[in-house]
Amino acid sequence: LEALELAREKWNKKYPAIFRSWDKNWDRLANIYKYSPHLKRLMYTTNPIESYHRMIRKVTKTKGAFSSENAILKQVYLAI
Repeated sequence: LEALELAREKWNKKYPAIFRSWDKNWDRLANIYKYSPHLKRLMYTTNPIESYHRMIRKVTKTKGAFSSENAILKQVYLAI
């Protein structure tokens, strides 16, 4: 809460809608602090996971068809 107040002092004039939204939804936003550091770290890993999936889709989507399941696995392996 102290960090939120410091941010509010610095940025509220420029971005008042953000702080109104945070104040309105603070009960839901603050739930993240109830989790252990290990679980919070897992929650923040979604961006690299999504990036990895995007890369796999890009490789497999550009091919119209694969001759076999083994061909798909080889293509994904080479992309990784």
